[in-house]
Amino acid sequence: MGHTKAAVQLNVLIVGAGIGGLTAAIALRRAGHHVELFESTSGPSEIGAAINICYNADVLLRRLGVNVADAGGVRMERLRLVKASGELLQDQDFLKDSQAFLKDSHRYQSEYRLTLRAALHGQLREAATSHNGHGPPAKVSYGRSVASVDAETATISFTNGSTAQGDLVIGAYGVTSIARKQIDAKIRVRNGRHSAFRFLVSEKEALADSRTAEWFAMRNTMDIWYSGDSKVVMYRCQNNELLNFVCVHPATKSTAIAGEWHRPADKSELLEIFSEFEPKVLAMLEKADPKSLRVYPLFDMETLPSFISPTGRLALLGDAAHPFLPHLAQGGAMAIEDGVSLGVMMSRLEGRDEIPERLKLYNQARYERATLIQEYTRIVGGDSVKSDENSAAELSLNEYMQYPYPHDEQRASEAILHKCLESKQTAVY
Repeated sequence: MGHTKAAVQLNVLIVGAGIGGLTAAIALRRAGHHVELFESTSGPSEIGAAINICYNADVLLRRLGVNVADAGGVRMERLRLVKASGELLQDQDFLKDSQAFLKDSHRYQSEYRLTLRAALHGQLREAATSHNGHGPPAKVSYGRSVASVDAETATISFTNGSTAQGDLVIGAYGVTSIARKQIDAKIRVRNGRHSAFRFLVSEKEALADSRTAEWFAMRNTMDIWYSGDSKVVMYRCQNNELLNFVCVHPATKSTAIAGEWHRPADKSELLEIFSEFEPKVLAMLEKADPKSLRVYPLFDMETLPSFISPTGRLALLGDAAHPFLPHLAQGGAMAIEDGVSLGVMMSRLEGRDEIPERLKLYNQARYERATLIQEYTRIVGGDSVKSDENSAAELSLNEYMQYPYPHDEQRASEAILHKCLESKQTAVY
């Protein structure tokens, strides 16, 4: 991914060194800027087990020099939708069907990959901070908890009393972002209607059990089992050697607590909640390691009026701007798109006085798309397949997936920036 470098080098401060923050760091360093990321944790960490790298994200990561296949990312080729009873609703050749509605630019340049979050995080961190990359290497400072952000002066104050000032601040610290207050202090993240258990099982364990061996022998798959109010999602990762499970259920049925992402879960609670699911699913849930089994609430939030501060030099990205429920697997992809868009908009800068205008272009590029997909996610999450329904009930999932995948955020943002710069040239003459 090559942007024309800016004539002026900005000092960009990013709060949060997760997937979105690191993607932004890579894109901004490639535009020629100095980037420092501040992370409250004591060292590299990434919450969650695995993640979907959808087509619209993969095409951008590849241009940034990150290929998730290199770290064990599994190409998704098959999608099976199943009732909790075990009745197969749909066995989809996902690779073939999804390629049919991709644009030519995506069809041969991107794949749908499933990977461990920690593996992706490591790849992004390397691309952001390596001295072998394009532009000045980004710096990550750990153990820096943010107390407040001043959008007017692009200043971050830390809980230890120190401060950092730059030309631009990017809030990328997820749903708990303090920087969000600079845009709308009244909006609060709220618990959604559901919570989720998460855990990993080795392929070796699945194949060693006669109850699960036949079904789970198929590689490169995603399987989703539905009941009226719950679902179990399984997909492969790490060269097909691990099976990632996400078990979504009504929040009232488990003991998930807001803000506790690593809360240990009660395995008996998991088995009780999903007791109506078919035997092979229950057999896999039984394999969850109590030491690593986690449960967490799924968050939602009212839509912000903007992803940038009304005045000053602050932009939000990822869950800090638009927390995503997991039903379309687009949360990570939207954070990656946000980061790439910021890199584009901060390229070809002639002076620091252009920053507010460029932030408006970023908001123009990202606001409508991200909030629309956010709403699609809510709609799909409300869908359920009950015992008396047929396979047509889940076709909406495929329909909603056709909007995110073909998009190319780099090209879209470049078109917006080009139009702006062209209009200025025309005005001069």
